[in-house]
Amino acid sequence: MIVVPTGYDPDAYPALGSDVTDFLFTAQVGDASIKSWINGEASYRVRGGDFRDQVGGALGLGFDIVSPLAVRGEARGVLPLGEARRNDDPFVDPADFDPSYLDLAATLSWRVVRGLAIEAEMRHTIGGRNTLRGTRWSLGFATSPAWRLWRPGP
Repeated sequence: MIVVPTGYDPDAYPALGSDVTDFLFTAQVGDASIKSWINGEASYRVRGGDFRDQVGGALGLGFDIVSPLAVRGEARGVLPLGEARRNDDPFVDPADFDPSYLDLAATLSWRVVRGLAIEAEMRHTIGGRNTLRGTRWSLGFATSPAWRLWRPGP
């Protein structure tokens, strides 16, 4: 993934990010059976500008309780790498804004039709710096690339 800045004038409105292009490299691996699944993720973000590069990862697992109800758990985190860099920007010191965090999440998923589910999630930050803290709740729709609009022929 490539994260490209939006192009507004950073002298008038300081950027929330690095204000230059970032690159994100991600690897994922997983396995699934009929009733359960597990997946892992590792990432490395090459940050532009004054921000430090980041390494991140996640581990998730889930299982069907009874069709169409499933539960999923996830641990996800990010750490900045290297020494903090300082600059002369009067608005933002990147050394103070490099995030690190470890989140734990639990999700309840109800499949409406094949490939479409309604999900309720609770996500809690158990540690970190310069990141959201506490517990967050969300409710939304989830889709799957396995969603098929037709069935293959016999």
